[in-house]
Amino acid sequence: MTVAVAVFAAGRGSRLGGDASKPLLEWRGRPLLAWALDAAIASGLAPVLVTIGYRAADVRASLPASVEILDNPEWEEGIAASLRAVLTALAPRAEVTLSSFGLLEGIKHSERIVRMLCASHPLGLAQAFFEDPGELRTLDRVFQLP
Repeated sequence: MTVAVAVFAAGRGSRLGGDASKPLLEWRGRPLLAWALDAAIASGLAPVLVTIGYRAADVRASLPASVEILDNPEWEEGIAASLRAVLTALAPRAEVTLSSFGLLEGIKHSERIVRMLCASHPLGLAQAFFEDPGELRTLDRVFQLP
């Protein structure tokens, strides 16, 4: 069995204002997407899939060769469209289960947290988010972070 990690980088980030691609916005001198990919790749889980949509050419140009790129032409429909793209890509791979985390949350993920999240949801989807700096929340549980 293999655990895939999906990084959703297709959205525009319209709540941030402007026309920039959200995945390529910089935080602490690096694009948001780079932080998420570092954690996903360092986790040792594979494959690492990245959905792209808004300003896809710019985002594609920033991606390392080690990730699988999934075009999401329905990116304007929201995160569900990216999830659909990932599930469609993984459907023929019977040995793969899916765990995912969103782009901005990836900034705070370390490879240890990614592995913990995937281990806690071995047969399903784990969309992680933070409400409190000391907690990692998924759709069904809360983890206290050191």
